[in-house]
Amino acid sequence: MGTLIVKHYPTILALKAADHTYIECGTGAKGWGCWGGKAGGATLRQGTGSTERADAIAEPNEKAGVSCYLFNGVCHQASNRILQAAGLSVDGVRGYTFSVAAFGHYGRQKTMLSCCQSALLGHEHVRGDLLACSGTELHDSRIDSKRRERVLYDYLDTTYMSAVNSIYRRDSANEDSSRQVLFHLQIELFMALLQHRARRTRVVLDRLKEQRVIRARAKFENERLSAELEISGFDQRLEFASMFNSLTNQLQEDLAEVLDNREYAALLGLSRDERIVLADPDILDDRYEPSSGPRRPTP
Repeated sequence: MGTLIVKHYPTILALKAADHTYIECGTGAKGWGCWGGKAGGATLRQGTGSTERADAIAEPNEKAGVSCYLFNGVCHQASNRILQAAGLSVDGVRGYTFSVAAFGHYGRQKTMLSCCQSALLGHEHVRGDLLACSGTELHDSRIDSKRRERVLYDYLDTTYMSAVNSIYRRDSANEDSSRQVLFHLQIELFMALLQHRARRTRVVLDRLKEQRVIRARAKFENERLSAELEISGFDQRLEFASMFNSLTNQLQEDLAEVLDNREYAALLGLSRDERIVLADPDILDDRYEPSSGPRRPTP
């Protein structure tokens, strides 16, 4: 078995944007870009797993089956798919929990667009390590793979991961991709996330607030599905991105109206007065160079 390392860096939008994540093997000789760059990032964590399996999940384009950026998910969902090989996630990077709130742990397998289907393939039968990943591994003094995580990250919450995996298995077996089915699937994933965050932070919402939070998420989902119906395909991703960014901003506003500072931070891992953007404009504009590194704003 080899080593899989979670890497991350800020995107061009810096303070307003979620971090980009990608995966490397322990030798540093092989990486998977997850819809973006795969160099220059900081190490978040690492774990033991088959790099052959990770490579199979990633697929040759390194997007792990996340077919359409911002429709099926973003780099966080692609990274989580690859990390099935090590039983990890990218939980802990900036914007991650909001990303999962919007797309689910592994992203949306189905959308209203027939061209944006994104089956979750775990390749559980694949074993072994890639030649490039077999050999002397790089040592990162910032990470200790034997150290027990003190925070209940999502991949450590067996109740949460069991619920997530059950939902995705059911979705994979269901041929129905109607709007109603897609809607309820995302709400179910969101409710599982709510329960996980309550266990992790020990901040439990009262029933009325929880209902209002779920209604806000349901409103976002309905409007997102309607936005997908307004466009004809992924070639209109820039138009969709504009609508999506507006919807995610409104979702954050709606949640901020319901929750106090402590509750908001407990749910999303963000300050109640900040608003985060999930879309990387370079990826959407199709100018992103896979070998590029961390982006920072121009002075």
